[in-house]
Order: sequence, then structure tokens, then C-alpha cells
Amino acid sequence: MPILTYKDRSVFVDPVSYAEALQAAKNLFSLPPAFAPASRIRFRIGWPLGAPVQDPARSVELAEGVWPVGLLPLNTQIWVELDEEHPHGPVAPAASFASEPITEPFVPSSQPQGRPGQGVETVAYEIQPKSPQAELSHIPTLFPSPSPFLSVLDEADNSLLEKVSSRIEDADGNLLFRVPLADEGSEVAFTVAGVFRNAGRILHEKRENLAIQSAGDFLTMDNGDDPWDRSKGNVGRVLRTSDVVLVEVVCDLTTDANKQSDGCAAKQGRFKLDLPPTTNIFDLRQRLTGKNGPFPHRASVEICCLRDFSEDSADPEEPLHDLTMSNGADSTPTTPKATHEANPFEKLANPRRVRAHKRSATGFIPEGPKKLSEIFPGDAKAWKTAIAKNAESLKTDVDSINAQIVHHVETTLARAAFNVDEMAMYQAAALSVRDRLIHNWDVTQTFHTQARTKRVYYFSLEYLLGRGYDNALLNLGVRQPYNEGLKGLGFNMEDVIDVERDMGLGNGGLGRLAACYLDSTSTLDIPCWGYTLRYSQGIFKQIIDSSGNQVEVPDPWLENQNPWEIPRLDNAVEIKFHGEATPGEGGKGPGTWTGGLDVLAVPYDIPVPGYKTQTTNNIRAWSARGKVSFDLAKFNAGDYDAAVREAEEAETITRVLYPNENFDKGKALRLKQQYFWVAASLHDICRRFRKLRVPWSEFPDYNAIQLNDTHPTLAIPELMRILVDEEGQPWDEAWEIVRRTFSYTNHTVLSEALEKWSVPLVEWLLPRHLQIIYEINLDMLKDVEKRWPNDRARLARMSLIEEGYPKMVRMANLAVVGSHRVNGVAALHSHLVQQDLFPDFVEYLGRDHFGNVTNGVTARRWLLQCNPSLAKLITDTLGSDEWVVNLDKLEGLTKYAKDKAFQKKWAACKQANRERLCDYIEATLGLTVNRHALIDVQVKRIHEYKRQFMNILGVIFRYLQLKKMSPADRKRLVPRLSVFAGKAAPGYYIAKLIIRLCNAVSKTINADKDIRESLSVAFLPDYSVSLAEIIIPASDISEHISTAGTEASGTSNMKFALNGGLLLGTLDGANIEIAEAVGDENVFFFGHVTPDVPKLRRAHHFGEVQYPAELLEVVDAIRSGMFGEAGVFEPLLGTLFEGKDHYLVSDDFLSYLQAQKMVDEAYVDQPSWVEKTTPLVWGASPATAPSCNTPKIWNIEPIKIPQDA
Repeated sequence: MPILTYKDRSVFVDPVSYAEALQAAKNLFSLPPAFAPASRIRFRIGWPLGAPVQDPARSVELAEGVWPVGLLPLNTQIWVELDEEHPHGPVAPAASFASEPITEPFVPSSQPQGRPGQGVETVAYEIQPKSPQAELSHIPTLFPSPSPFLSVLDEADNSLLEKVSSRIEDADGNLLFRVPLADEGSEVAFTVAGVFRNAGRILHEKRENLAIQSAGDFLTMDNGDDPWDRSKGNVGRVLRTSDVVLVEVVCDLTTDANKQSDGCAAKQGRFKLDLPPTTNIFDLRQRLTGKNGPFPHRASVEICCLRDFSEDSADPEEPLHDLTMSNGADSTPTTPKATHEANPFEKLANPRRVRAHKRSATGFIPEGPKKLSEIFPGDAKAWKTAIAKNAESLKTDVDSINAQIVHHVETTLARAAFNVDEMAMYQAAALSVRDRLIHNWDVTQTFHTQARTKRVYYFSLEYLLGRGYDNALLNLGVRQPYNEGLKGLGFNMEDVIDVERDMGLGNGGLGRLAACYLDSTSTLDIPCWGYTLRYSQGIFKQIIDSSGNQVEVPDPWLENQNPWEIPRLDNAVEIKFHGEATPGEGGKGPGTWTGGLDVLAVPYDIPVPGYKTQTTNNIRAWSARGKVSFDLAKFNAGDYDAAVREAEEAETITRVLYPNENFDKGKALRLKQQYFWVAASLHDICRRFRKLRVPWSEFPDYNAIQLNDTHPTLAIPELMRILVDEEGQPWDEAWEIVRRTFSYTNHTVLSEALEKWSVPLVEWLLPRHLQIIYEINLDMLKDVEKRWPNDRARLARMSLIEEGYPKMVRMANLAVVGSHRVNGVAALHSHLVQQDLFPDFVEYLGRDHFGNVTNGVTARRWLLQCNPSLAKLITDTLGSDEWVVNLDKLEGLTKYAKDKAFQKKWAACKQANRERLCDYIEATLGLTVNRHALIDVQVKRIHEYKRQFMNILGVIFRYLQLKKMSPADRKRLVPRLSVFAGKAAPGYYIAKLIIRLCNAVSKTINADKDIRESLSVAFLPDYSVSLAEIIIPASDISEHISTAGTEASGTSNMKFALNGGLLLGTLDGANIEIAEAVGDENVFFFGHVTPDVPKLRRAHHFGEVQYPAELLEVVDAIRSGMFGEAGVFEPLLGTLFEGKDHYLVSDDFLSYLQAQKMVDEAYVDQPSWVEKTTPLVWGASPATAPSCNTPKIWNIEPIKIPQDA
């Protein structure tokens, strides 16, 4: 326990927060409350003033109003220095506290020995001053002592100290107290902190008529809750008006025993407190002991517990008193308790209940409650009865499920049975499922909070979640009873599922990866929260007009009630934009940010269940609202538009994912979205961390933040702003905290895709953050300059600011230097990240700073849910469903690959899925297709580097060849159905031309009666997770044909392979690792490899390219008008010529056609084809990418939720 010491005076500090240390120092030197210590007295925690700081994390100078939040570690030294003006100064720094271990085991006779064969470790503390006769009576006692072991021995009873401490030794004038530190599992009746407080009072404070309070006596409460147990987060918890506490009072009587009439002893007992809002335990203590409180300031009050006093737990002999604590009003209990006991040591020798103890930041403290769920604001019996009744309502039999559904139909939806359609039934059924999710969510979050576990926070601008109903049923294991229940109520499960709309929180692979991560962390029992924005209009709904163009219309996915989200209106956060910023002293001190515009961030929670586990993690999506939603004065003045303008402008922030940034307003909105999101999320994380009441240096020990791409990079300067400007952390320490907290996943090696924001825009929107970025950049460049003097080119490449007009902030560079780990998402991609993208940073930060975590997908959604027939076949074949959470088990399928019966069943599953897709095409497009054709699929975001252009050029070539053949020759060829789907960014003109060309080709080919049975083309609009769940199980071949070195990983290839669809692709991204797992013979590779790309691009630049005749034939067909207006596609065709073929379509075209021919040949031999598909299922993906991140990056262990939690 730290002690403040100056010459012959000492003050014990317990608990030892920085703020309390400062107050203790003031008391020690008799300083008035308003005294400003910065001018006349200086304090440092950890190391002497003027001495080198050996451990910055444990050293800080204290000043009025500026100190770290948290607790001082055990054995901390506090140094004091006074100036000339102080009556006691100046003085040289003097050590106040030291410790050295005593190595020999010592077991006191009055305490148990602990476990057999183990000694009890002892520690000796040297307590200064050496003279025990020091007179300290003039030093005021600290404001009400937080120690639950406040006790001072009567001078006449010094011999009784033997009952507390094992013995006292006098060594060279120093008093040594040797006390057993309890081994885990042993039983002791006191703590080290309590013993030393007692001993210190005996030595240094001449008080009279004082009693001792033992730990055993103190810890006699029903639920074992200790409000001062920081490991349980109780200290800062806001008390509720219904909280009941046990108050124990030990009187400090300085004259005679007659002062018992003060009523101190009489006021011991249990009291019902009527508290004002936001009272915490510190406030409560001050109210109890203040001049207007029920106990005089000379009394020391112990708050023993926050607990319920239900009939089964209350002591009938101890009445419950009413104690009003409203605005400091004078209050007294109505019924006195018996007076204080005559022999205070009786219970110490024979404690009523002996409790285990554990180490905390301040020493050994009583073990807290086993469960937070045992704490109730009112009558515990009433709560427990209600909880049991509620649990009964969540039974999983069909009758109980139907009762829950009907309950929501009649109450939540306010409908009668005759008025229930599929949408109403979906809403009611989904709400009944959500009830179960929320129950598990509550258990999960309570358990994680109780355990004070580290959490992962996954920052992703998008989460492509898909439908929630079917996924939740599968993960909860209740799909079958719900299916039967809906049948009984007159509804078909598939019809109910189909009316659900996909949540509009994502668009492409980035969002789907994030969704898979959250699913997997829940299944793996890893504490994780996702943070994103709640886009009220999604990205957009894609419609194809009569000309084949993509048309973007709003996607009002929230127009019907979204049953999966839970509004948290009470946790809204104010986010600032614009304003004026002033940097701190030297650029690194606390700065200011004033003025500007404030916007409210309102959170909505989406529970994410794990598969067959209670763990239910959370995605928190932020919605923007105006701080002033309605200006009544402007409305009354007739300015109706202005009355709601502020609210409308604020809500624009979260209307649409990826607004068009082809103009300045779009860029500003994108940047505003990103800051709004990370600022609200960090506020939420820091709020949760502050409740732990530990030093900010421990922030990375409780929080790991993953930056999914560069979108959330502003979180780095925002956390620096919080630490430096709001929490007063020194710059260097704050930067260390930031770097230990963040890790960054890079998703592209395309330099044009790495985000950059213009300096004027950042300065206009976030002035303080630009100052912080400049300071981070300056520190880094100074360090780089020291290591590589005069290398100006290196400085220019590594700088966070790109020179030019305007200057640009390089977000990727900031993400690299502000993180402790950077990973790519496939082996090849991670190699390119280090070799081509950030080679200077690899030299600067070291190769260990960079790594690889190949993307993964979740087998729950992408096989069990979307392909139930194949999932059942796999489970039946393997004899269990362990493969759902461990895909390594799928390797057992390989021995059945050549089994004829198994092949027949496998082919039947594929045909059933093919029929479902053909039905969807016919219903959506009105197109009848050959249901036995090979289904060739490319579904993903439309982009030039993904080369859908090359795919459609190949389709045209096939069409031209078929037109040249006789009907007999056509019948000998494998019929082909080419399926396209995907959205183009609204401002991406070339990508939208690719969509138009696909639809033009589809219109021509599908109208050709001679070719219809041999070749069909379908572009399916509005690609989504739900549509992918129909397409992927039906595919025979899927195309992943990006230019080598441009696709970071890709996850759709894993989804197709997991469903037995063979891959046609380049040696790029995760294609390589899938081929390594299943064998090159089971993947159709084509095209140039990554090392060839720079040379080929140079050849295009200098006009040294020979175009293949096959490609020129296709181009001529397009220009001839065969597929509509020829001139429309000229800008697209122009990307192939005159040095513009950046993605090497012309170079890989012949190789691509050859790979397609190999596919045709292989498909003819169906037994061999099925044999190829089987190993693909188990080799597709580890499906649990978070398990790689857990040890490598996040440094977190899974935490299983007990069934009785």
C-alpha cells in the first residue's frame, strides 16, 4: 500500500488512485483545498523528480485537475518536492515507500497453512519514519477512508496487534510487519491492506477509544459483493434509487467514551437509500460523512455491500432503515441498531465467515460476487420468480414456440389471426427468435463484464449480413420446431423466410468478410463487438432498365420493422465537426477543439449468435440525428424548411453506404461518415473502459481494435485526441497506447484504391485531427531521418502527407504506423503488401510488424444454411455434424469420392440446387433455360480488375463459334448457362458499361432460337447475400479471373468451393491457397502470373502488343452492332487498345479460352467431375479466420459462457 512521506509525517493512501494521491499529499502538507500545487509543490508517482524515468508507464507528475484516471500499482513510490515559498520547503526528494520480499516461508499459527506442501509467501514493508513516536495529530485524516478495514487500536491495547500481525520485529529502528499473503484457495480473515493500515495508525496517530474492524466481520453479506472490488467494476457503478447498502460505522472519539451519544454506534445497520440520479459509491461516501450527512465527519463509514434484502436473505433481527440522501439533506435512520460490541477482537479471532482473497491493483481484496446476475435493484425473490417465468416462456417445444409467436402477433403487432399474412408472421416469428437472442446476449455481456475480459472491436464500414431469421434458427438449433410450429399456424417456412429483406449495411466482399468474422467469433467464444453505420437507404437497389443499364434506386430496407436491431437511445453520443482547434504546448500537450457543429450518434445493437454456444456477440450500428431535431421558432415564423434543416443534414450522414465521391460534396460526406463512425465507436469503448477504473496504460490489455481496410483509420488520431486532450496523457505514452491497441487489415494493393483525403478538407472538417496527424508525421519523419540521413526520397514516400496540389493525407500510411500489426488477406497479397506497397515501412518497423491472415468464410451460412441437402449428405456420410465448426473433418469425404452411390447422391444435390436457380431465373427474368446445362457463374462487385469484361468477351466468342456450327455439332458440346450478378459503383462509368454489355449480349443470345439450348446468359439484378445463397450451391464452375496480383484474397471462391463448385481462375488471391489444399488438377488455372505483369504493362505502354485474332473477332462483332448500338460500347472497347489495357484482358484472353475448353472436356466425364469437386469442399477455407487473428494479432483467449451463467 503506498504511503506518502515527508520527514516525520506519513499518510496512507488507499485506494490509490492518482487523484486521491494528490489529495493525500495536500493533506500531508496541510494545504488548503484551493491551493494550486503546480506552483508550490510538485509530485511524481513512480520515480524521483529530476531522475531518469525508468518506466514511463509508472511515472507521472501530478498537477491540479490533470492526472491519469486509474489506480496506482502496489509498491508505487510517491515523491514530493516543495519550493522556497512553502513553509516546509525546499526539500530533496525522499523515498516514501519501499519493499523487499522475505524469501523464507512463514505460516502464522493463527491462520491455516493453505494447500498441503505449500508455504505462504511473505513480504516485508519498510515503513518510514524510523521514529514511532512521531507526532502527526495535526495532519487531517483523508476524506472518508475507502478502506473496508478502517481500524485504529487503542494505545492501551497495542498488544492486541499480535492478533492482526504475526509478529513485529525491530530491525535497525525500522518496524517490519510480516504478514501472510494468502495463496489461492487458502482462507484468511484479513487482508494485507487492512493489516498495514492498522499498524500505521498505531505507530503514527495517537487516537483514543478506537475499535478494530476485522475482515471476517466485514465480509458477512449475503451475496458477497464488495463495492470496492475494482476487479468487478463496482467502484464507479452508478447507484440506483432502489439500491440497498449495508453501512458500518466506526466512531473516531478523541475525548471520552461519553461521546457515544453522538449516535455513531447507534447508526450502524442497514439502510434504504433514496439517492439522486448518477450517485456513485464515492458520492455516497461523501454524502454519508459530510456536514449535512447522517454521520459526523469525525466518523469513518464503511459501505459494505450493494445487495438485495429479500425475505430469504435478510436477517430478521436486523431492521431495514430508511436513509434519505437527497441533495445533501440532513437525514437520520429511523430505527437504531444495537450499540457497538465491547470486545472488537472477538470476531477477528473467530470470524463468522472466512473468505478467500485475491490480488488486485491495490493488494489483496475480498473476492467479489460470483455473478453480476445475482444483483437485483429490488426484491430478489420477485426478480427471481419473474426470471424463472420468463425462462419457461422460452422453451423450444412446438407449443411454446407457437405461443410466443402468437403473443407477438397479438401484442407487438396488434393483429388478429384472420389478419396475419407472410410479412406479419415473419415479424412475429422473428421477434420470438430475437427474445432468445437477447436472453443469450444479456448472459454473454454480463459474463464478459464480470470476467473483465479483453474484447475485440471490429471496425468495418460495412457488414453484409444477409437475412437474419434462418441464420438465427440454425445457430440456436431451433429450426425444426419452428418449421413445425409455422406449419401448424398455416404458414410455410420458406415463404416466411423469403419475405425478409437483407439488411442494408453492406455491399461486397469487405462487408461479407466482416459478417463472417462476427459469426465466427461468436461460435469460437471470442468476446467481440462490431462497429459500423446504420444506413437507412442501404447502398442502393439495382434495377436494369430496358437498355440494359444499371439504375440505382433507394433501398428502404427499414420501411418494415427490423426485428433484429435494438435501439439504445440512452447511449447517444455527441460528435463534433468543424470548429476551431488550438494545439497544446509544443504541439504535444493537451489541445482544444471548440465551436463547430454537433451531431448525435444513436446506437442500434444487432445480436450475432454463435453456433451451438451461448456466446452472442454484438454489432453496434450508429445512426445520425440532429442535435436539434425541430426548431419550433423557425417553424412558427413560417420557415418550415429551415425548422428541420439541421436534422435533415445530420441524417444525411447515415443515409447511404459509399455516396458518390465524384464531386466535392460527396468526398466531404464520405469523410464525415468515417469520422462520425469511429468517434462514436471510440467514445463507446472508452466509456466501457473507464468503468474498469484501471490506468490508461492498460487500455490495450482490455481492448483490441481491428481496422478493416483504411476506412476507419481516423480512429488513430481520434484516440490520440481522447488520450491527450481529454485524459491528459503524455503524448509519447498516448502514442504507445494507440499503437498497442490498433491492428490494420489491408485489402488491396491497387495504389488508386488506398484512401487519401485532401488536407484542406480534413482541416475544414476535423481541424484538431489534422494537427495530431502532422505531429505524428513529424515524429516519424524525424526518426526516419536519423536512421537514413539525407534520403529525401524515402521521407517523401513514407510521409503521411503527400505533396502536391492539394496536399493529401495518406490514410494507409497512417494505418501502418498507428498499428502494432498489419496483415494481408492471402499469402500472395501479404507478400505484395510488403514487397510493393509498404517496403519502406517493412524496413522501418521490421518484418514482424507485417503478416498474413488468409480470409475465411463461415460454413454455417455458406453450406449448412444455403445448401441443406448437401449438408445433410455430408453429416450422414461422416456420421456427425462436427464439420460445421471444424472444416478439417470434411477431409473424411475424400475416401467416398469414388463411391458410386455417394457420387449419385452428390449429383442429386447439385441438380436440386440447379433446379432452384433455374426457377429463380425464370421467375425474375422470364427466361427459360436448359436445366441440365453446365452453370458458369461470376458474381461479385463489377470492376475492371475483376475482369467481368473478359468473361463476357469469352461468352461472345462461344456464341460466334456456335453460330458457325451445324445443329449436330452443337449437340455434341456441353450446354452452358452463364450467370452474372453484381453492382457497379454509381460513379464508375466503365463498370456500368460492362453491365450494359452483359445485358445486351444476354438479350441477343437468349432471343436466338438456334442457340438457346446450347448457350444462355443471365444477368441477375440486385445481387445480395440472399441471392448468393441461391446461386452458389447451383454452380458447376465459378470464375475468379482478376489480373494476377490485383485481388487481395477473395472469399466467393471459398463459398463456391465449399459447395462443390470447381474454380476457373488466375494465380491470384486465395485461389493459390485453395489449389495448394486440393491439388492443381482440381482447379482450372490460366493467364500470366504476377511477376509478368509489370513487363506486359510496359509493352502496352510502348505499343509492342500483338492482339489475338479471336479477341479482334469479338471486338468487330460488338462494333458491328450485333449486340445493340455499336457506339455505346466504344469507351469500354477503348480500354483494350492504345496502351490502356491496364488489366491485361488482351494478354490473357487466349489462355482464358483454352481453360474454358478444358472445362467442357472435363464436364463430359461426370464421375470424374464429381470426384474433383469432393476435395474442394474440405479444402475451401478454414472458415474460422478469427482463430488465426486470436493469437497472432488480438492476443485474446476464447471465454466459454457456462450454462448456468
